[in-house]
Amino acid sequence: MSRTASPALRGTLLGRLLNLWNPVMKRLLRSPLHWPWSRWFTVVEWTGRRSGRRYSTPVAYLVRGAEMWVTTGDSWWKNLPSNPLTHVWLEGRQVAGDATVVTDPHDSVQLHTTMFEAKPFFARLAGLPGKPGESQIATAVNAGRMLIRIRLRLEATDARDEAPAAKAAPSEGRPPRCSLRPVLQGATSTLWRPVQIVRSARRRC
Repeated sequence: MSRTASPALRGTLLGRLLNLWNPVMKRLLRSPLHWPWSRWFTVVEWTGRRSGRRYSTPVAYLVRGAEMWVTTGDSWWKNLPSNPLTHVWLEGRQVAGDATVVTDPHDSVQLHTTMFEAKPFFARLAGLPGKPGESQIATAVNAGRMLIRIRLRLEATDARDEAPAAKAAPSEGRPPRCSLRPVLQGATSTLWRPVQIVRSARRRC
């Protein structure tokens, strides 16, 4: 059976291969060595609706404005309606976001079409031809392929990145801290001066 009619990877040969590769991919995408993989893939992190545990998986993505679109044929998206807060890794940075699952088939087909036109390679990853028609995409959507829109909280990420610099700057209205080292060095020099004068006089005698 083709993946157009059965988009889930679980139980397939490709799914078993990805189970071996995904841990490596997640480490790469979360590390300074994320490029060039981060151009096409991200790590989505979510909370299990029953266990409360954190899970993650690498997926292909497309950014449109302040949104990230991801597509999947597996069932992990079912955790998102009860807890839409997610985190994604975008070019080596962790970004929080609010996920919305596109459940309307017509909207899902239109968004998938836009995504596959922008990144034809993603269609092949989804088991579709390089330039699939709407009828083929509709078949995949009706079989269970889902698109998730993640509204990125870029402002919170920028504020977090700037926080260390803001913390290091002195607060207004507070006098700068005084160091005692110059004072102690001056006092030591003053006390040591008479001893130097006496030693110099002895040498002359």
